[in-house]
Amino acid sequence: MTDHWRNFIRPLTWRCKWTELRIKEIDSLALKYSKELAEYDKGKHTTPDQFSIEEFGSKSLPFLGEHRRNKANKRRKRKKVEETTEIGSYTSHHYIFSYLGTAHLS
Repeated sequence: MTDHWRNFIRPLTWRCKWTELRIKEIDSLALKYSKELAEYDKGKHTTPDQFSIEEFGSKSLPFLGEHRRNKANKRRKRKKVEETTEIGSYTSHHYIFSYLGTAHLS
């Protein structure tokens, strides 16, 4: 091999070796992360009774009581003035209609 060829090839071989090292690093990280994910998934499928309350807060434990939840409260309908009062007496005492009298409204 000539010196010219070595000088021409050296940067390419260096890039190839560097790329191979990066691929090996990425493969090792992928293997590491896949192991961590497998451990996480395995821990995710355990039942809550296997853990103590000290490990997790009380909010993370399910409610095991037999009490049912209260039903949602329904809002009361408003009492309509039209249904509770007589319209004739209401309009005769209203400040807008009082000067006209009830004879004009009927």
